[in-house]
Order: sequence, then C-alpha cells, then structure tokens
Amino acid sequence: MNWRALTERPPRIKIDCKLGKNVAAKLRAMILKRCNIPTSDLPNATARHNWVKLRVSDATLNFLDGINIDFEDVINPDSPEQEGLTNLVQETAEMFHTALPGSQVSFDVAWSANGIDGRYYDYKSIANYSDHIFIMAYDEQSQIFDGPCTARPNSGIYKTAQGTQTYYLNLDIPAEKMVLENDTCFIEEIPSRGANCSDAAGTQYPYSYMVATLEEFNATYHWEESSLTPWYNIKDKNGQARQMRYDDGQSLLYKYMLAIMTGMRGVGMWTANFLDYSETDEAIAQQELMWSLLL
Repeated sequence: MNWRALTERPPRIKIDCKLGKNVAAKLRAMILKRCNIPTSDLPNATARHNWVKLRVSDATLNFLDGINIDFEDVINPDSPEQEGLTNLVQETAEMFHTALPGSQVSFDVAWSANGIDGRYYDYKSIANYSDHIFIMAYDEQSQIFDGPCTARPNSGIYKTAQGTQTYYLNLDIPAEKMVLENDTCFIEEIPSRGANCSDAAGTQYPYSYMVATLEEFNATYHWEESSLTPWYNIKDKNGQARQMRYDDGQSLLYKYMLAIMTGMRGVGMWTANFLDYSETDEAIAQQELMWSLLL
C-alpha cells in the first residue's frame, strides 16, 4: 500500500489517541470523523463557536490533521440557517488553520448543487472557505414522487457527470477543489419523507455483500449501458424478486476517469471498509482490484 498517496474521508467511528498518533505517521492526512451540528444551532454564533472549539480540541488531542463536515439536513434558500452554515464553515476553517497549521477542512456536498433533498446551501461560498469539497456522487435517485419504486442506478456515470457540472460550470468552483466520492454499496430504496421511493432511509449493503450474494444465488451479471453500472436479479429467502444495483471496479473506473478528465483534486469512496478484508484468495483479489484502481 502506498500510504503517501492515500487520504481517506474517515468512517463513522471514534478515533482513539493511539490510532491517530500511530497512523498519522503513515497517512498524508487523517481527519476527524464525519461531523455534524444541529440545524437549529446554525444561526447562533455562540453555539457555532463552541462547536468548532470542541472539534479543534478533539483533533488536537487525537493527533489528527483536520475535519470533514458532513451536514446533510434540509435548509431553505436565503434562510438564517443557510447563512449560519456558511459562517460555520468559514469559522471552522479559520480556527483549524490557526490552531493546526496545514490542517484540512473539507465539506461533503450532494451529487448535484440543485437543492438535492432540500439542501439549498451556498455551495460556492462553502467551497471557497473549505480546502476541498467531497462530491458524494451516489444516492442519485434521491426523492422520487412519481411512478413505482423500482430499482435504478445508485450512481450512473452520466448523471454523475451532470451533477459535477453544476459545481464547476454553474457555480464556477475550481475543479482542483473537488474530490469525486464514489459508493461501494447497494442502497435499498423505500418510502421516506413523503416520497414513495427514496434512498434517504434505505438500508446499505456493502460491496462485499453484493459480490457474495451474486455468487451465492448463482445470479447472472448484467451491464447497463445507459448508466455504465452492473446489476443482477435474485429471489431472496422469502421468494421475493429483487434487483441489486451497485458499483464494481469496471463502473468505478469510468468515474475515476471522469475526475481525471475534469481536473479534480482526486477521488474518494464511501466507504473503504465495505470490502471483504478476510484472508481468503477471493477477498485478497477483491482488495487488490479495488485499491489498485485508486493507487
């Protein structure tokens, strides 16, 4: 593993001091876990200051190199919450860069800047204050109000390309400030928040599960040209037909090439621990394939 080439957005785990201290010597940057703040606190300058102060303390005590803000709540356009979120990112960057020179402040954004799931954020200002933004190029079905809840690509290449254009073309955000984050799981869509079909509350199934299920059911692997993603059909243990949509090495390669051709800062994944890390020959081959595409 070429540790110098890797900067991972951290999984949702608590990083202890020993892990931060030992691994930071190998990783170019190990950052504070995905951080969120209550929407109601955003207009409150004191609440924001205390939140950022605590995050700086966490990063310092755990020998970390920055913070990733993963805020995905609904915010209305031109609202106090929208302004408060922008101020939060600015204040986080200022305090982290002062307390930890060279630290990184990143922010997760939806696959498109067009108010996905009610997230009307000031993306241009947020990108300006951040060291970089992670474009979460998945969950692209979002809230579907019309038609039946049928299986669709979670991250089709053409929809991904359209979404990224809303940032660097519509908002004129420099491509070198963007990291294209890709999914390594299948999301089961269910009714949520008034929509009859949504991935917002669906269950995530890791890539290792998708590969194992494909083999267990002896399913036929299919490739969809309209999205450049794989899929297969199974009947689960209850006899219910299910279509499994996901990304594999082949489909991810197209997205990685999109990031290169666009001049983005790099690519990322949600999440690295969705692979099979056992020591079987199949698992080792899976690890080598997926990591080799990145490094």
